[in-house]
Amino acid sequence: MWRIIFSISANSGICTAVCFLFSCFLGSSPKAYGQQIKFIKNLENQNICNENYDFKTNTISFEASKDSLNTCALWFNFGVTGYRLDTVLTFKSRFSRYNYNPSLPVYSYDNKNFTAIANKFRNNDFEISILPKADTIYLATGFPYTFSMLKTFLDDNSKKKNLRKIEYLDSQAQLLTITGKNLKKDSKKKLIWIICRQHAFESVSNYVLQGMLEYLLDDKKCDKKLLKNYIFKIVPMVDIENVTLGQTGRMSKPQDYNRDWLTQKRQRVQTIEDKILEASKQYNYYVFFDIHGTFPGGITEYFSMFDLKGNESKSKNLEKYSSKISQNLGLNFHTIPDKEQSYEGLTADWWNFLNFSNLHFSTTIEIDWIENLNTYYQIGEEMIKAIMK
Repeated sequence: MWRIIFSISANSGICTAVCFLFSCFLGSSPKAYGQQIKFIKNLENQNICNENYDFKTNTISFEASKDSLNTCALWFNFGVTGYRLDTVLTFKSRFSRYNYNPSLPVYSYDNKNFTAIANKFRNNDFEISILPKADTIYLATGFPYTFSMLKTFLDDNSKKKNLRKIEYLDSQAQLLTITGKNLKKDSKKKLIWIICRQHAFESVSNYVLQGMLEYLLDDKKCDKKLLKNYIFKIVPMVDIENVTLGQTGRMSKPQDYNRDWLTQKRQRVQTIEDKILEASKQYNYYVFFDIHGTFPGGITEYFSMFDLKGNESKSKNLEKYSSKISQNLGLNFHTIPDKEQSYEGLTADWWNFLNFSNLHFSTTIEIDWIENLNTYYQIGEEMIKAIMK
């Protein structure tokens, strides 16, 4: 098994400077904040516990919860208000060596626009310092992409003419159908099937998917030949419950979504499988994408496509496609052997056993954590454009 790695040149100038303000400069006494500290914990994917505030040092300590649904205990997302504004605000936590340390956390003053800030670990201690510019601040493991954000995006774009159909797979999960006008000739179109967010904490995958959707739904921007010749079936978020709860979703009991495709079936996985097989009777399968994101524990800055086991005859097609994206984004890539051995039950295994005769290639995509959200959107757009080229 191989994977193709794209190295992304991220701007290393992440804001890490610690600012010092002296009370003699601001006045003889600090502002009256910190006496009524309040933690905002009614957010989607919040997942924190044991939170505490030290007024003297203006320091907030917290832990990421761990339970049967969250085997990695690294996702957090919460807000806080009432701290001191006259000095640096410090966040501290402790992460076990068995967990993944979040090295690129983000903060926001409005819970909408987030800024990445680097964290350097010392003996597994998480610590970042921010000079606050408002009396409320939100902190998350990485860029959060919630179920509410997805619903808002789909609501805002529900009348776009390229979005031909939205159907519910169950009470929450949705399947989108995107294509051009010539609906009567749909059966002759090549089918691109995309699933996303099988692991809840891989939020970057949804930003890449949104980049795909924004391009496909923009009738002026999207290539007309693409929509004429291809039809897209997209499940934009699979592990909705864990996204909402703030759990990682990976290795959750009895099976996480990405490992449930060959054995015990979660109903949602079974329904997606049924839809995939149903579509095979109507369309010619061309490409299958399963979009993931890496653990929020490191910044290795890559974009990889896995050349899956049983995919040998399609490997050249995958490599050509990857080369196009590399050229379009100005990225360099190289191939390395994938040493993972525990792939039984994954989506990719189930898919490759189907052996659709017209399938160009299938792949699992891993997106790393990058400090600029626009890079994710750009990757998604270029992935769609490269299909035509």
